[in-house]
Amino acid sequence: MAGRLRSKRLQALSHSGRVRTIHTHRRAARATASPGIAAVRPQKRSMAGEEPARRGMKRRMDWGATRRVALSGRQAASSLLPDAQDPAPPASLKHERAHARRRAIYGRKIGPQLTEAKLSDSIRFMGNLHIRSVRSPFDEPKLASAAIAALSRADAMGLLSRRITCLDDTAMQGLQTGMAEAGIGHTFLAELNRLPCSDPTRLSVLLEKIGEALDQSPAPEHEWRILPDVLGLDLLARLLGISQSSARRYLSGSRSTPDTVASRLHFLAFVVGDLSGAYNDIGVRRWFERRRERLDGRTPAQALGELWSPDDDGPLRVRKLASALRTSPAT
Repeated sequence: MAGRLRSKRLQALSHSGRVRTIHTHRRAARATASPGIAAVRPQKRSMAGEEPARRGMKRRMDWGATRRVALSGRQAASSLLPDAQDPAPPASLKHERAHARRRAIYGRKIGPQLTEAKLSDSIRFMGNLHIRSVRSPFDEPKLASAAIAALSRADAMGLLSRRITCLDDTAMQGLQTGMAEAGIGHTFLAELNRLPCSDPTRLSVLLEKIGEALDQSPAPEHEWRILPDVLGLDLLARLLGISQSSARRYLSGSRSTPDTVASRLHFLAFVVGDLSGAYNDIGVRRWFERRRERLDGRTPAQALGELWSPDDDGPLRVRKLASALRTSPAT
C-alpha cells in the first residue's frame, strides 16, 4: 500500500516537472522570436515552491519598482515643458459679456448712429430681449424706462418672436407684431403707428398705457409655450393648483384654459420674467421652494396657497419680492 502511494507521488511530480519544462521552452521560444516584447513584459517566474511571506514581499517589491518607473517617466515628460507652473485660468467670458452690456447701456459709443444712454439697472435680459445698445430718441430716460417695461412684459408673455438687442424703432415694430398676434391693444397700436418718434413725451405716455394693457391681458396660448420650459410641468402644475393631466391638456390645446388658471399663468409669467434677469432656469425653480423672511419664513410656493388669485395678499407679496430683484439681486 505504501509503495503504491509513493509511486503515485513520483508520477505526479514527474508530470508537473514535464509541464514546467514545456512552459519554459515556450517562453524561451517567444523571447527568441520577439525580443522587444520580452524586454517589455518580463517572464513570470513560478513561485509555487516559495514561502508565502517571500511571495508577498516579492509582489510589493515588483509593484514599487513599477511605480518608480511610472513616476520617473512622468517627471521626465514634465521636464520637457518650458515652464513648470500651470497657466493662469482664462477670464470668464460671462463677465466679459456683462461688462460689454454695461458699457453699451451706460453711454459709450459702440457703433454708428448710437448715442449715449443712461438707463437704470432694471433692464432684464430674458428670452428674446437682450438690450445692448440704444438709439435716439430712446436715449431719453423716461422714454427708455417705459419702452423697456413694455418690452419686458411682452417678452415674459412670449410675444416677442425675434431677438431684440437694440432699443430703437425696430424693437417697437417687434412689440407691435407680438401684440397684434395676441389680439392686445389694437387702439394703442394704431396710435403708435401714427405717433412720430420725434415726440418722446407722448411716446413714453403711450408705452406706459401699452404696458398696463399687457399687464391686464393674459395670453395663455403664448404663455403655455415658455413657462413649462423654465419651471417644468410638475412645478408649474403645483403652482397653478391643477393636476399634471389638466396642464398637459391646456398645453396641447385640446382643452381651453379656464379664466382662473389663465390669470394665474399670466401672474407667474411676470414673476418668472423678473427672476430670469438674475437666475438661470435652475435658480428660478429653486426660488419658489426657498423660505423667505419677507414671507414670514414661508416659501413663495406656500405663500401663493392653493386656490389663489393674483389679487390676494400672498401672491402680491410674492410679486413684490420678485420685482425687487430689479434693483437688488440678493433677494
